[in-house]
Amino acid sequence: MTLLTGVGAAVVAAGLLFALLGPVAHGLTRSLPVDSTPPKERHDALTANRDLLLKSLTGLLALGALAYTAQTFRVAQQQAATAVQGQVTDRYTKAIEELDADGPGKEDIRIGAMYALEWLMGDSPRDHNTVVDVLASFVRHHDKAAGDSAAPSDEALGPGDVRAALTVLGRRDRRGETHRLDLRDIGVAHMDLEQADLYHADLFQADLQKARLAKADLRTASLVAARLQGARLPGADLRRAHLDGADLTGADLARADLRGTDFTAAHSPDADPQPAAKGLTCAQLRTAITDGTTRLPSALSC
Repeated sequence: MTLLTGVGAAVVAAGLLFALLGPVAHGLTRSLPVDSTPPKERHDALTANRDLLLKSLTGLLALGALAYTAQTFRVAQQQAATAVQGQVTDRYTKAIEELDADGPGKEDIRIGAMYALEWLMGDSPRDHNTVVDVLASFVRHHDKAAGDSAAPSDEALGPGDVRAALTVLGRRDRRGETHRLDLRDIGVAHMDLEQADLYHADLFQADLQKARLAKADLRTASLVAARLQGARLPGADLRRAHLDGADLTGADLARADLRGTDFTAAHSPDADPQPAAKGLTCAQLRTAITDGTTRLPSALSC
């Protein structure tokens, strides 16, 4: 088919060239007066007309070739984009299937799926928000073993697949995200979330007892009614975070940035079985939002 098309194009081009150099060029030359125009002048005019027509034809062919090349390039780009998107779809589908893998010995498969989705976020920005939602949903529905506050020691860090999902979420590039990270009511006591990016995350009623949140980015995060007993938050950025009604009993807030943090109804009473929040200073609290319902260690007489 391609050969026939090429032959046809060659025949058309040859016919057009013959017409331009023959009848068309002669037709232009006939406009000269026959009686008063010497033969040599008529011949020179015919040659000039043929040269002009040939150059015009060459220019038109060049423009046609350029347009054809541009169209071919666009088609190739579209085909490549379609192929890439097909690969992304296949990778996403496979990762989702692996996330659903259940049964003994399947945790490693699920962990692999987490990191496959992380790669997918980098390769396909258009799927970033979808992947974040999938990982957050996985944490919300598979976190209960991790959220067992009666864990025998600080080494009980929860299921490996939940840790992997939180690791990916905690180090993602959140620029361009269209909605906040939904981690409401998760149970991730004892979990290692140091330096995690949880900016503006919704952690309403989250169980973060004894969680490791040193230097975590929790700016504007909602920690309303969160259970933060014994949580380690040294150096955490809690600017404008909402800790309304949060339980901070025994939490370590040394060097945490609490500028604009809302502690309304938060409590860390000395009378509780666990020690009061540690590391709090009057300088920190002067930049935070408190009211008469805020219960803080009695040692702080700011």
